[in-house]
Amino acid sequence: PAWLVLRFVSGLAGSVPWVVTETWINVAATERNRGRSVAIYTAVMAAGFATGPELLKWSMALGQSPLPWFIALQTASLIIILPLRRLAPALEDGGDARILATFIMLPALMSAAVVSGALDTAFFSFLAIWGQRVGLDAAFALTLVSIFIAGNVLLQFPIGWLADLWGPRPVMLGCGAVAIFCPVLALVVAVADWPILLGLLAFVWGGCIWGAYSVALVAMGRRFTGGQLAIVNAAFVMAYTFANVAAPPVAGYAMNLLDPQGLMVFALLSALAFTAIVWWRRREFTGRAD
Repeated sequence: PAWLVLRFVSGLAGSVPWVVTETWINVAATERNRGRSVAIYTAVMAAGFATGPELLKWSMALGQSPLPWFIALQTASLIIILPLRRLAPALEDGGDARILATFIMLPALMSAAVVSGALDTAFFSFLAIWGQRVGLDAAFALTLVSIFIAGNVLLQFPIGWLADLWGPRPVMLGCGAVAIFCPVLALVVAVADWPILLGLLAFVWGGCIWGAYSVALVAMGRRFTGGQLAIVNAAFVMAYTFANVAAPPVAGYAMNLLDPQGLMVFALLSALAFTAIVWWRRREFTGRAD
């Protein structure tokens, strides 16, 4: 019970710098470089998501507790941020904006958080299992997860650059289109036993799924300012973390129900819903908040 309480408190504490950092970056960025600025942040964030479990496995293999390593990383981040606190932007009051109303007002942006959180977590959990069930070598099935994570990290800057060049909505629709076609192509490529093509597909897929998160942050920064931006960002993080919790059980159930292709069906339906909402909600990507 004590461990569960500590985990809960840790989650509460971790959500604060998460929201504040994304708000700070969006306020500091300009319209010309917002996509690239956010892309650097999300690439580092994705690298952190990938590094944490590896650090955990490494420390356990050495027979050491991972806690000192994570404490050291957290301390390092505080040492970096304290001298920079004087550069923190002043945020005016958020007015009448409320988090719950934000979910209704911005379904496209919230759906970007949901699809990124859902598919990232589902693939981290089940992509290697899916690979083995469709007949891939166990080692290569595990490698697919690493390739997917590499796409998370390495494709963010090109996607951010495109968001600066074309605007957030077309790039987000492009990410959605890739996420729709990838499950179908993955089935064909896996059955045809083309491992190199499957690896390339996983790389692009990972970049575009996480790219939806990046581009949604860019759209938020273009439309909202100050305290309203912080409130919208808080709702965005809530949507992402809710998807982190809800997606693995749903994806796991789909895999048992539609073995071996349940994961791909889950990914396809999630991408279709997200892309349809973005296509429908053109208004979210133009102008400032009402």
